[in-house]
Amino acid sequence: MLLLLVAIVTDYSLILMVRAAHLSGTYSYQGIVEAAFGYPGYVALSLMQFLYPFIAMVSYNIVVGDTITKVFIRLFSLRTTSLLARRDFVVALATLFVTIPLCLFRDLAKLARWSLASLVLVLFILLCILIRMSSISEIVPVTRDAWAFADTGIVPAIGIMAFAFMCHHNVFLLYESIEDASQTLWDRLTHISVGVACVVSFLFGIAGYATFTGNVQGK
Repeated sequence: MLLLLVAIVTDYSLILMVRAAHLSGTYSYQGIVEAAFGYPGYVALSLMQFLYPFIAMVSYNIVVGDTITKVFIRLFSLRTTSLLARRDFVVALATLFVTIPLCLFRDLAKLARWSLASLVLVLFILLCILIRMSSISEIVPVTRDAWAFADTGIVPAIGIMAFAFMCHHNVFLLYESIEDASQTLWDRLTHISVGVACVVSFLFGIAGYATFTGNVQGK
């Protein structure tokens, strides 16, 4: 229910941003904020638009360091002292050969194939989780009150969901990359995109938690 609420708010806000752009005559996030709140709003948003991607990139590197190293160790039977098992080396490798090249594209439309590949990999991971759910759950330690919901953890849960659905800083980059873009087309694409993201997130959450219950890590 909470995930659905976050998805609805995200869907509405993404549509509202483009409508605000049509009304204000400026097609940038900074432009519509400046039209509404003046120069102070422009400065505040510019600062937040720098901080959010920066923090996101740091978090991506943390996830890469925590997960890819374990994949390498298991896949290639490496020792923990191996070079590919070192967090700093793997993070540097991913940054130099994946993150930086993708960030250097000037035209967002050129990332379409990479976005499709990312979506396919997400669905592949989801399929693996669903297939292994029944067998792995047998070896996962039982945790007390694993199915007790709506406790104090709801606050960080909202933060995690908001982070997952946060894409507002890319709205106008995406809008301008659409051929014959219009409000109607944007509304339809937004509904489809947010809807698919909500369903995939829901399946990930259910399958992941049903498998590991209280042993699930926040990241």
